[in-house]
Amino acid sequence: DHSIQGFSFAVFYIEYTAVLVSAVLQCFNTYIPDYKTSSPEESAAVLSKLTLWWTTRLVIQGYKHPLTESDIYPLNKSEKAATVVPAFISHLSPAVE
Repeated sequence: DHSIQGFSFAVFYIEYTAVLVSAVLQCFNTYIPDYKTSSPEESAAVLSKLTLWWTTRLVIQGYKHPLTESDIYPLNKSEKAATVVPAFISHLSPAVE
């Protein structure tokens, strides 16, 4: 019975450590895309999204000189009108009728 408890104890802490390491690694972004073709929000790590750290580059650039349209990241696919408008219309139609 003592060996089973020891085994369960070891398995629990090995699994706990693996989950903890995995959670910490999820906070860091390993893929750095070209921001001229996609928004950094799409590839930002969880911690970066929670703290809005992915906007830092744009804020610093805006501090140094006025931003132009070419400095702004492209919209995420989920925020473009082609995606948002059909969902809006489908929710609006029943409310209007």
